[in-house]
Parts: sequence; structure tokens; C-alpha cells
Amino acid sequence: MKRHCIVITLVLCLLGSANAAFTVLDDGYQIEDYARYSSTTSSNRMVFDDSGNLYVNHYDDGKIMKVNDDGQASTFVSGLGLLYDITWGGGTSFGNYLYASRRTSDFSNDRIIRIDLNGQNSYFASMVPPRHAPTIVKIDRTGNYGGNMFTSATSQDHLYSITPSGGVSMFSNWPDHVSGGIYGGDFDTTGNYKNRLYLATNSSDPSHSGLFKMSPNGFATRFCDDLLAAWVIGFDTTGTYFDGNMFVLGKTDLDADSSLWRVYSDGSCEEFMTGVRTFTFGNDGAMYVSRYNWSRDEVTIARVVPEPATLLLMAAGALIARKKRT
Repeated sequence: MKRHCIVITLVLCLLGSANAAFTVLDDGYQIEDYARYSSTTSSNRMVFDDSGNLYVNHYDDGKIMKVNDDGQASTFVSGLGLLYDITWGGGTSFGNYLYASRRTSDFSNDRIIRIDLNGQNSYFASMVPPRHAPTIVKIDRTGNYGGNMFTSATSQDHLYSITPSGGVSMFSNWPDHVSGGIYGGDFDTTGNYKNRLYLATNSSDPSHSGLFKMSPNGFATRFCDDLLAAWVIGFDTTGTYFDGNMFVLGKTDLDADSSLWRVYSDGSCEEFMTGVRTFTFGNDGAMYVSRYNWSRDEVTIARVVPEPATLLLMAAGALIARKKRT
């Protein structure tokens, strides 16, 4: 759905705090308040398990918050070090565990850690020097990359493959010792983007900064020319509300604030939303976005869904499509 001329700004009312605003730039969508909780640190990444629980990791204080399907938040686990990314292994050879990329201040104990649904954690894969400071942690659900887990070490800016038994090997040396590196990634399981791995980078070297597609052979090519820096990638895997598109948190202007962009399969992009710290998609087809209110030490998570009129149009379109098939 292309952006309409009208811009709707939706403000989540947190006692009138101005920095609690999300802005949606497509008038076909609305925001619903989903969860709020107190925190002295910002959310970094989010992921759902198969039961509809949302897990939110916080980089600076090493905690993971759990938000149930009623929007109630509680501390799931804490004291894990510097947690950059988090992913869910359910439905894969990695099992029903959360996996998180953990850093330590001196890099001597950097790991991918595994966390069960009771909050018990254990070491899963070692990321000690020279392959330290892991960022992304994503699992291949396409089968095109061996069904393995992938992470990046910002110490070298290399991409690593991790087997279900925890074995680590270098998959690609791209982007190879740049100032910056890989900060986000995800696999396309919709088929709309060729079932490939996509990587978000931010580097002082423009040739290695932005949104890239990684081949199963370890070769990277720029996918979106307009995005000059990127941090978070997510796919609408259900196709319910967002046409099965890719979304990327990034910049087309390095002097501007980051925005959430809808990226189409031809590599073009369109600004969708501002005010977002991180985002993910739920099993219900909705988009979930997060931001941090610095003045109140509070995390806000909101649910982005179509406006009622848009839902009616979607339903009518689906009905017409079914009739044509029959």
C-alpha cells in the first residue's frame, strides 16, 4: 500500500510527554497502545515465541522483558551482560529456546547464549577474540543457508554461521574490518524477496553502509540504493496487513533521524513511520514497535494495524480474489 498524501500523526498519551510520539505516514494504519513498563535503559530488539509472548532485550543492563498477550510486562531474566540481539528457535533444529548475542566489557566471555522458557540460560556458542562483539543472531528458516544460525562479529565485521550443536565457522568476511558493521539482519521466508538473507549496516565507508542482500555463497550486493544506513530488518511473514513486505529501520539522509521504511521487492523504499526504536511482527499479523521515553524512564510498545476502513477494503479484495480462483 503506497503512502497517501495525508499524514496522520498519532500520539500515545503518556501524561502528555512529547517524546512518547509515534508518527505513522500512511493514513491506512493506526496505532494501538500495547504495553508500557519502567526501565532505566532502552529496548534494543524484540521477538515473539510461538505462544504469543513478546521478549524485549535491553542492551545496557543485560535484561530481557517478557510481555504476555495481555500486554503485561515482567522481567524474564537479568544480569546477562550486554545483550545486542535476540531470536526465537521454535520450529527449527535450535528448539524452543531464546538465543541472545552477549558481549562483555573486555570481550573475554562473548557468547551466544541459550535461554529456556523458565529463564535458565547457558552458553551456546563462543564468540571470544578475534571473533568477539557479536551483534545479530538470526536463524535460517528458508533452508538456503543450511538451516544454521548467523551472527556477526563487529571486531572483524565478518559473518559467522553457527550449527545447532554450537559449532562456529566464518560464512563470509564481508564487510571486513570497516568502521561500523552489521547491526541488523533477517531471512525472507515470504518468497517475495527470493528467500535470501538481508543485512543492515551502518559504516563510515558508504560502499558498505545501508541494506544488502547476502547470497547463499557469501556474496553481498546492495539491495536498496536509497538507504544509506540501516539497523533493524523485519518481514511481514503472515501477509495479513502489510502485503508481505520488508521493513527497515534506517536513513536515506545521514543528517536526519532514522525512520521505519517499507522496502519493496524491486529495492525501492517508502517512509512508513517515525519515532521507532525497534520493531517486529507478531503472529497476529500486526507490527509491534517500541520506543523509549528518556524523561520518564519508560518503554512504550505499540501495535500497528490497518484502520477499520482499510480492513474492509482488504477483506473485500480477498473475497474477490477467492471468487476469481473458483
